[in-house]
Amino acid sequence: FRRFYNAGYRVAIQDLWTGGYLNNKQLRDVAALNLADARAEGFIIAGYSNASPWYDTDVSLRETIANAGPMWDALDVVAVDVEIAGIPTERILGLAEALEAVGKLVCIYTGWWYYNGEGQPDWTSLSRYPQWLAWYYIDPGSVPPIPALGPLVGHQYYGSSDPFGTGIQVDLNELDDNWWEGNMGMTAEERQELERVKRRQDLLLAKLQHLERNLAPVGQASAENAAAIAKAWQDYNTGRIPPQPPDWESLES
Repeated sequence: FRRFYNAGYRVAIQDLWTGGYLNNKQLRDVAALNLADARAEGFIIAGYSNASPWYDTDVSLRETIANAGPMWDALDVVAVDVEIAGIPTERILGLAEALEAVGKLVCIYTGWWYYNGEGQPDWTSLSRYPQWLAWYYIDPGSVPPIPALGPLVGHQYYGSSDPFGTGIQVDLNELDDNWWEGNMGMTAEERQELERVKRRQDLLLAKLQHLERNLAPVGQASAENAAAIAKAWQDYNTGRIPPQPPDWESLES
């Protein structure tokens, strides 16, 4: 998540229900952890839940909440994913209204491919919901909106990508700042504080790397230096930043 944040990404959206129970246990094992890790790195976090042709609204809402676990209350936006063939309109609308009833902001995730052929719900009944559309391999933000839905607030322009070679596949999106960030996430003061902490993390990392390159292991002073460096690395890797920066000049001397 830190690599994505440093590259300019700011929203992490986690699948919370696939519409069925295949792989649901595996999803539950990782969903809350992913959300917590993303939030710790400064991301706005959100979720999405698939409207299901097989299970009713009560089941879909229950499993969505259960899969989010302790991170449920931290989510302001949960999109309704509409991409399984044959979903009745009442399942889509029912899940959207159920999410709203528990305090979530809702948009509809779908694509023109679905709108044109895979399913024919009554789109006009969903017109009050903003749309987040998948249309791959075109310029980010260039997808035309579906006329029957609300304003376009997101474009998923690339699927199953591993841009940093982490072995983790993600989809890439261009999102409307005014909707996603204006309606959810941290306060301006919290975001400023997080940026301040991240700048100190970057400074800490640079100093640690400098110390490792330049300190020679000589006697007791070297043992103390090594212990200080090891402790600083531990703080950096676990996200704990010392209340005051270490006395780098003294440490280096």
